[in-house]
Amino acid sequence: MSTDARPLWRRTRAILAIEIAALVVLVVLVVLGVSGSRTPAGPPVLSVGSVWARATPPGAATASVYLEITNDGGTGDVIVGADTPAAGSVMVHQTEVTDNIATMTELGNGIAIPAGGSVSLSPGGNHLMLSSLPGPLVEGTTFPISLRFGSGATISTTVTVLGAAATGP
Repeated sequence: MSTDARPLWRRTRAILAIEIAALVVLVVLVVLGVSGSRTPAGPPVLSVGSVWARATPPGAATASVYLEITNDGGTGDVIVGADTPAAGSVMVHQTEVTDNIATMTELGNGIAIPAGGSVSLSPGGNHLMLSSLPGPLVEGTTFPISLRFGSGATISTTVTVLGAAATGP
């Protein structure tokens, strides 16, 4: 037996009003495009930061570039390569250590940057390998680099050369 003193039709009306209000809120959220996902739908929205390399000794043929890539867009992307006048070629690489032996592998398919996520290219892991350096990378100098992505996007940025023992900016 119900202890509510209101007539049944008034209680039903109150419940109906709450259901209608909830439905209106849901419709407004759908129309405005608000959903439970972390990122909005749409293309990748890429940005880069903390772009650096270590100084190299004279005669060095290779060097690595490290950076952070953030994707605030609703679709993932892939860094597939880069171009710079500081090297004859640039490859996307991964360092793996097995039994205390480090080996580097070219990642021909690039490195994925998920929608709403970020990727760190850092010492001992993924990085951009510069080959055929025309001269040493000197601490305190900078050089341009243009990053290429699977979506067709390019981002031009500047690499800061840190000391030979640097672990990051």
